[in-house]
Amino acid sequence: MLSIIIFIIGVIVTYICSLLVLTSSMSWWLVSIFAFVSIVGMIAINGLVAIICCKCLPKKWFMGDKRIFNPSKKECKFYEKIGIRKWKDKNIDLGQLNGFKKDKVENNPEYIERFILECNLGFIEHFVSLFVSVLAMFILPIKFWLPMGLPIVVTSLILNSLPIMILRYNMPRLKTMLKFCLRKLNKES
Repeated sequence: MLSIIIFIIGVIVTYICSLLVLTSSMSWWLVSIFAFVSIVGMIAINGLVAIICCKCLPKKWFMGDKRIFNPSKKECKFYEKIGIRKWKDKNIDLGQLNGFKKDKVENNPEYIERFILECNLGFIEHFVSLFVSVLAMFILPIKFWLPMGLPIVVTSLILNSLPIMILRYNMPRLKTMLKFCLRKLNKES
């Protein structure tokens, strides 16, 4: 729900800024078309990045205990300070589009390892999307950068930063849960 609200606010701000700045040189309907195409284009670019990261890159790149996927203690404390626990469940999880539901964590090592893999994939996808969003603004003609490109980029940055923080916040908990499950499994065998 949080992502939808941010997206709607971003669309409204983009449209209003575009109308205020660009209607002196263009008709309102042409500005509306450009704003719509720009917003759809940004969604498409983010979707393309997600497809490339999740479907085209080797899964082995995202497995293991690589440093890039492990948040520091300071980072985890920051997430606690901003109250991520209160709002993280209000953010939309599109990971199920990749065929993996994260709504209920199973106490199973294979499931948790897949969960960790999906978190790592999601982190890279959203991280790459942060940079691609900024670069995509430069596709627009210069006169559209401020009224149209900037609100879209800011919205995209927020919408990509929220999942990054949630994924990074959850990672230490998943790794602890995996260790616990593996220990329990070893005791049973």
